[in-house]
Amino acid sequence: MKTYVGERAGDGSVRLFVTSGDTRRPLGDEPASTSEALDYGYDGAGPANLARVILTDHFRRSPKWWLYRAFQQQFIAAFDHEESWTISELEIAAWYIAVKIPGDAEQR
Repeated sequence: MKTYVGERAGDGSVRLFVTSGDTRRPLGDEPASTSEALDYGYDGAGPANLARVILTDHFRRSPKWWLYRAFQQQFIAAFDHEESWTISELEIAAWYIAVKIPGDAEQR
């Protein structure tokens, strides 16, 4: 099972990893859609990028903007700005089923 891990470095930057079994790899090194760095704990461009990166990895394709925006508002903005956090692929899948966003059948 995959788990996404967010950590705030000493310089304030955010590091994102995905773990699966004993494997841990960095995630989010690809160019972002804006110049905003990955971030969490508030509602803004950095958290939107973080939501996009996580969902792109989870679905193995880039999600539509309204899908990652909903994920950002429900999870990413709610994470404590100073603390590390984790979210599992099962939590993401359960959220996705629960929101039942109309017109998103191509994401499944």
